[in-house]
Order: sequence, then structure tokens, then C-alpha cells
Amino acid sequence: MEPCAPHGVTSKTIDENSIVNNDRIPRGWPPLIISIGWIFLLTLALIPSRFGNIASAISDEPTGLTVAWAQRNPGPAAQNAPQSAYDPVREEVMLIWEDARNDPQGAIDSYGLAYNTDIFARRYDASAGRPLGEAIPVAADGEHPAGSSRYDNEQRPAILFDPASDRYVMSWQTFPDSVLESGDLHTTTCNDVNLRAYRPADDELSPMVEDLAWYTSPPDLISPWGVFYDWSCQQDPVMTLLAPGVPLILWHDHRERYEPGPDGVAVAKDIYGQWLRGETRQQEGGFLVSRVEAETEIRLPRYQEHPDVAGEGPQRLVVWEDERNSRAINNKGYREIAGRFITYEGGALRAGPETFIARGQEGDGPEDYRLIAPRVGYLADEGLYVVVWSQQTNYLDPKHAIYTLVMAVIDREGALILPPTPLPDTTSSRAHVHDLACAGDRCVLVYRNADFILYARLLTAQGALPGEVRVDPASGVYGYADVQTGPVRGDKAAFFASYVVGSEVHLARLEVDLPPRATPSPTPTLT
Repeated sequence: MEPCAPHGVTSKTIDENSIVNNDRIPRGWPPLIISIGWIFLLTLALIPSRFGNIASAISDEPTGLTVAWAQRNPGPAAQNAPQSAYDPVREEVMLIWEDARNDPQGAIDSYGLAYNTDIFARRYDASAGRPLGEAIPVAADGEHPAGSSRYDNEQRPAILFDPASDRYVMSWQTFPDSVLESGDLHTTTCNDVNLRAYRPADDELSPMVEDLAWYTSPPDLISPWGVFYDWSCQQDPVMTLLAPGVPLILWHDHRERYEPGPDGVAVAKDIYGQWLRGETRQQEGGFLVSRVEAETEIRLPRYQEHPDVAGEGPQRLVVWEDERNSRAINNKGYREIAGRFITYEGGALRAGPETFIARGQEGDGPEDYRLIAPRVGYLADEGLYVVVWSQQTNYLDPKHAIYTLVMAVIDREGALILPPTPLPDTTSSRAHVHDLACAGDRCVLVYRNADFILYARLLTAQGALPGEVRVDPASGVYGYADVQTGPVRGDKAAFFASYVVGSEVHLARLEVDLPPRATPSPTPTLT
């Protein structure tokens, strides 16, 4: 596939000197033609005052953000939920996705025992975008037992590359095989999070590490309907590398969802994680992130969902949607954006202080809003965290809801450096799909706008830079987007965006010009 040009920019340019410099006008042209030319130039000069939005749309195209290539992932359709990770050793990218090639209905991203969604991966040349070899079946289980029409249904993969062990580490949510095989199905049977690694040097997958939550529901757990239920459910994993050989996997967790929490208000979902050394789980029951205080194991009331994580060194910031302050029930309340710092030092993972990033507003009118789908990136040059989320107004009436992307910047102590700021030209009547990754002092935000097309734009600690770039020229409805940082060399950085066009996964390389870093002047010495 040919590299696509930035949205709104053609390959043709105008040499301004050929228009305004009299020396460039060929000798011997009739005076009438010259006069017509000057009238034409004067008309052009008046266009910005009459059609200012058109002029600004052209002049606001960002410099320093381009699409190097965009590639369709080979294979059958019915693909979804892609992510990618960059391998600097081989200059490769591993793409991972949900795949329904083995499903009788050909369906993807559908909750239920009757669907067989698998996890596949493929390596790509990071420079040229060329796929390397066939798809790798990471988790491709079938019926339990054969002929039962009860499938594993693996979904929502996450991936990172660990240079220290020269391997990709992958996680995903899955129905537990033991429940399927035994046929002991409860109405609340739900997903575990599993993990395995892939070593490119050997072209080999490691054994599966099952049930990262490492948790079993109490035997006397009773639902409001007076019956036992097994709701140990983990969904939507995300990953970060705490240290060489130490991945951390985070998810939202349904465990004991009817248990009364603080002040007698029931808990519904929490943010948990598990960290590993090699293939060994380190914390039985998982690591509770969304706790009342850093020193406690008290779970927060109502819903905490859809985590994301970023950071460098010993510190990470985990962000999530938070419903604790709402009075509503049944998942109908307003959401806010909360976060907690966590640290990994001396071989121990610790919870740090919590920070509230943005507040919501409860009610039933068009001015009330909930904040959803937070994504976080880390500006390493400045030691700052950038958080982007979608603000949904009129959230109790989804048919008339309006969505706008909003960003904020906080420092490593949780102080608000840039207050919540709406991003221009991102308002839509449909929910966004968006993600964020950062390098140096630039972040790349990819997002679906009102026209269902996927765009990218640059963010800094001061806000959004003007303009946007279309990520892929392919036609179709763009859904689900992920972006990860690739190579950073001098004043150049690359990012890899994975996304869905219709029911096909695509992968693109975005390139960013980083501003030159200031060279400190040497301290003068007295002689």
C-alpha cells in the first residue's frame, strides 16, 4: 500500500516566487494576460477574509506528523481489537488481534458461550510495513467438550516487548476452560485473564499462565437473588513493563460485585493487576489499584472501569473511569476520571497517592455529562502525564448524546499542569475510539471523528497542535484504535497505530519530528 498524504494535502505545491516575483513572468506576455493575472492574485488575497475557515483548514495542517505507510493485515475478515508492540532488536512490530476465523457464526467481540473468538498475532517489518510470515495462533481453543457448542471466546488482547528476555508478552481475557469442560456454568460465569510469551529467536510460544487474578470466590457468596454465584470476572487488560522481566497486567474486575462497600454502598467493578517475574505470578488475589486509600485494601463503591497505564522508571500512573460519587445505580451514573500512582522499587509493587483528574456532573438534562475511556501517555522529556478522555453530555439519553475529546496534563506529584481542555474539532454524535502514546515532548493521539474516519494529531504539555492527519486512505467505517511508541532516534520518533476498518485490522507507521533538545552551555571557568 502506498503511503498516504496528510489529510487535506495534495502532492502538488505552488512555488510562491513564480507568482509574485515579476522576474518570473515570461517576457513577451500580452499586457491583458498580465492584468488578468494580477486580478487573480488580488482575488486570492481576499479569499481568507471571505472564506476564513477554508484558509485556516489549509494553513493549520501540522508540520512534523506524517504517515509513512498503512498496511491491511492479511487473512480472513472478522478481526477486531488490535494492539502492537515494537521490537528494537530486529526492527519489527508484532501485531495482535481478536480473530473469528474459527467461529461458526463468523462473529467477533460478542459476549457468550456460543462464540469462538481466538487470538492471533503476526510480525511486521517496522521500516517497510511488510508482513513477516503467517499469523501465529496465540490462543485458539475450540469447543469444550467437542460438539457442545461452548467455546473459549478469547478477546481483547494486549502486548508488550521485553528486551531483557527478548520476547513479546501477551495477555487477553478468556472463558476459563475448567468451567467449560465441567459444564458447571453459572449465569454469572465470566472471563479470566491469561498470559503467554513469544520468543522471535525460537519462533516459539511459552506455556500458558492462566488466571492472573489468582482468585476464587468465597463458597458462601450469595447474590441478591439468594443463590450462590461465581463472579470472578476480569476484562479489558492493559500492560506495562515495570522493570526488565517484570510485566504488569491491569484489568477491571467484577469479583464479589454485590458485596457492600464503604458506607454500605455496593461495589461493582474494581481495577486490579498482576505482576510477574518470568512466568510466575507474584500476588495472590491480585494487586488492588482502585482502593479507598493507598494503605488499605478497601474497595471503592460502584464502578471503576477501563484502566490505562503509562510511565517510566519506578513510577506509573494508572487512570480509570470512576462512578463512586454518583448516586445512580445499575451502571447509570456519571463517571469521572481518577488515577493512582504506583511504584515498583526493591522488587516490591506499592500503591501511591490517588489523584482526581476531572469531575463529572450528575442529572438528567443536556448539560449533564460523564467522562469515559481515559487514555494516558508520559512525556519523558518533561516528566509529565497527558490524559485524554471522551466527555459525554446528555448521557442518560444516548440517542441525543454528544461526545468531545478532552485532555489534561498532570505532574509526577499529581498537580494539575493543564486543566481539562476540550480538543478542537473532535465533537461527535457517536462515541470516539481513541488512544494515546508519547515520546520525548510529543504525544500522538489517534481518534475516530464524526465522519467515522481515523485521524492523528500531535499533543504537547501546552495543548493540541493545530491540524489533523488521516491515518489510512482505505474506505469504510473505522472502529477501535490503538497506538504505541516505536523507535526514537535523535529528533525523529515513530509510532505504530493499529485499528479496524470495517472488520479488517490495519497497521500504520506514523512519524513525528521532535524539536531539537537544548544543549546546555558549559559552565565558564575562572582563570
